[in-house]
Amino acid sequence: MAKTRPTHSSSASASASVAGGVEPRIKIISIGSLGVGKSCVIKRYCEGRFVAKYIPTIGIDYGVKRVGVRAPAHMSPAPPNFFVRVNFWDMSGSEEFLEIRNEFYYAAEGVLIVYDVTDAASFAALDAWVAEMQTYMNAARSGGGGGETVSARPAAKPPVVVVCANKVDDEVDGGRKRAVSEADGRRWAEGHGYKYFEVSACTGLHVAEMFETLFNDVVAAFM
Repeated sequence: MAKTRPTHSSSASASASVAGGVEPRIKIISIGSLGVGKSCVIKRYCEGRFVAKYIPTIGIDYGVKRVGVRAPAHMSPAPPNFFVRVNFWDMSGSEEFLEIRNEFYYAAEGVLIVYDVTDAASFAALDAWVAEMQTYMNAARSGGGGGETVSARPAAKPPVVVVCANKVDDEVDGGRKRAVSEADGRRWAEGHGYKYFEVSACTGLHVAEMFETLFNDVVAAFM
């Protein structure tokens, strides 16, 4: 896969874009260990379906969805309908794709960090994922051939991060035994200043609520 970076609307141009009829875009990336269900969570939200067969992401998957959000606070009076286009960058959790993955942290305004509540190792790996994110989020980029990326996120300002505790359906549907308690997951998230959601890509539990919170928080923070 080519290491290209998308051009998306900056906060400075968001109001002008709306006034000119062009909807602003926000960049959301997903991170987490292999098999935790990052792609399934995104597909559940974007397509309303669950993919039961496990197919690991090769490098990066990309998608776009138009969503309605709360208008930024500086818009007064607030428009009755405010839409953004969400650029989803679903990143492989495999170490072999780090060289590709690290290019896509750049300019992300929102991060979905996912673990599997039935897999303690995926929870233990969250600190390493945060460290990777912090290392590459603001790293200077050269080459790439994708044109200049204009970020809505100032380099000194961290992205909005939401913790997604996935596969909670497994503990109630005769699946694998839960290995990470809600209390432990919530404590980790709150300790990092992140919002926390228990979700099921299989049933759709809390998936829409989680993404809507992430999008609204990104718009509030950067537009």
